[in-house]
Amino acid sequence: MENKGQWPVQVSHALRVANTDIFFESDRLTFNFFRLNHTHDGHGHGHSDPQGTFAYQVQFLGAGSDCQIEGGYPYGDYTNYILGSDPSNWASRVKAFAKLKYTDLYEGIDLEYYEHNGHLKYDIRLAAGVDPGIFQMKYTGASKVQLVNGQLSVVNPIGAVMESSLMDKSNSLSANSICKMKSSHSDSHQVSTRALNWS
Repeated sequence: MENKGQWPVQVSHALRVANTDIFFESDRLTFNFFRLNHTHDGHGHGHSDPQGTFAYQVQFLGAGSDCQIEGGYPYGDYTNYILGSDPSNWASRVKAFAKLKYTDLYEGIDLEYYEHNGHLKYDIRLAAGVDPGIFQMKYTGASKVQLVNGQLSVVNPIGAVMESSLMDKSNSLSANSICKMKSSHSDSHQVSTRALNWS
C-alpha cells in the first residue's frame, strides 16, 4: 500500500500480513505486531488490541542514499483513509501493489518483495561481479534472534517470524544481531530468494 500522507513521511509503503503491519522505508523495515482480542463486531471480525503491540526493525546497513522504492503490478481496487476530522490528514484512492522493488539498495543490488502462495517472499538480485557480502541486515528490538533448523527465527512477545536463511552471522545471534550474505564472486547475475513465515 502506497503512502499518500496517512503514515509518517519516511514510510514509502506498508503491508499487512497476518497480525503484522510492515512499514517499508529506504534503509529499513519496521514490523509492528498486534494482538487480536476475542471480541467481535457482530460480523465475525476480530479487533486489534492497541495495548498488545510490539515492534522491531530490520535495517539495511550501508544502504545507498539513492535507493528508489516503487510498487509494481497495482491491484484494481483502492483504499480511502479518513483519519480524524482534518481533511489534510485524509488520503484517497491509495493503491496497493503485488510487488515492491528497492532499486539500487546497494550498488549492483536490488531487492523485491512479493506474495507467493500466501507467503511473503523477497528476492535479492545481484548484478554480475557484485559481492553479496555487502548486503547486511541488522535486527533491532526483537526479543530473540536465533537459528532454528537452518532458519532465522525473530521472536517477539506476540509471535515469531521464521525466515529461510542463506546468511552468515557476523556475531553471535542475540536480540540485536547483524546478518549478512555469504561472500562470493560470480560473473553472472544472481538471484537469492527468501520466504517469511509467521508463527
